[in-house]
Amino acid sequence: WPKSETSYSRGDDAGGSVKKHVGQIVLKAWAFAGLLLAIAVAGVYLLRSWFFRPLSSIREGIEAIGARKFATRLPLVSNNELGRLVAAFNHSLETLQELAVAGVVQESLLSEPYAAFGRIEVAAHSQAMTNLGGDFYSLTNADGRLLAVMGDATGHGIPAALSMAMAKAIMLFEESRGVGDGSRIMEQFNAVFLSLREQGSKDFMTVMSLLVDGKTGQAELINAGHPFPLLLRQGAAEAELLSEVRGLPPGFDRRRAFAPFRVSLQPGDCLILFTDGFVENIDREGRQMGFSGLARLVAQTACSDLRQHMARIFSALDLGADQRQDDCSMLIVRFM
Repeated sequence: WPKSETSYSRGDDAGGSVKKHVGQIVLKAWAFAGLLLAIAVAGVYLLRSWFFRPLSSIREGIEAIGARKFATRLPLVSNNELGRLVAAFNHSLETLQELAVAGVVQESLLSEPYAAFGRIEVAAHSQAMTNLGGDFYSLTNADGRLLAVMGDATGHGIPAALSMAMAKAIMLFEESRGVGDGSRIMEQFNAVFLSLREQGSKDFMTVMSLLVDGKTGQAELINAGHPFPLLLRQGAAEAELLSEVRGLPPGFDRRRAFAPFRVSLQPGDCLILFTDGFVENIDREGRQMGFSGLARLVAQTACSDLRQHMARIFSALDLGADQRQDDCSMLIVRFM
């Protein structure tokens, strides 16, 4: 039987209802897709603002430290944990910048690295393990005599730098009085560090003084806890360790009498003062250089140019070292 008009009308209504329902579903799907897209865009923005940008800043900070560009400051782009890490990087860069400036000031406390007068020639070099080292040396020409003082403060950083500054102050005070001999200098070091120890300070410094007559080659050495000096005779295959030159560091003995150890230098002979960073140096095979290794190195690198001799020693040290234990400083005094 043919369908009635009523049946057709009901079918059209059902079809329209389905289409309307499908349209609503499609509309909701598009709305949901738009919401997901908005969430994704917001997520990307938040990731860049809260995660990737701070990480990029931290990377820039690491590169700045590696390049020693301590004046660099990182932008603070968030206030979360990563943002606080960026702030900590800025504080570290500021501290490193201050230490770098302090290192420049500290270098100005050292004497010139080369001097020659009369029949005396002296070269010096200091290589700090950190920005602020604890090694100290002073060279003074006093009426044709060389007064050389070398010191090594315990530790590194600010405490060692302060000990070094005190050593320089002692030398300036003695120079203002007119340099006499090594004994008076060492008495001053002993008095200053004895006072510091009585006030509870645990920091101390080893010191050695060397006074050489520029006419006769007569040398006087006084040791206060410092590594034994080396004597390299002209043409010798190995330097001689002067183990008789010994004594306690300044501040450990109130009644210490500073009697000099005397050495006669012949033309071409060298006296070498150094800090313990040399003897503690570890090579790539795990062996410590020690006094004997340094004595051989000093002889093997010897040449007519004193500054070249010094450069060869430090070059050999850098090439053979696996790890540096401490600051390394050296004075080479040659009688001509």
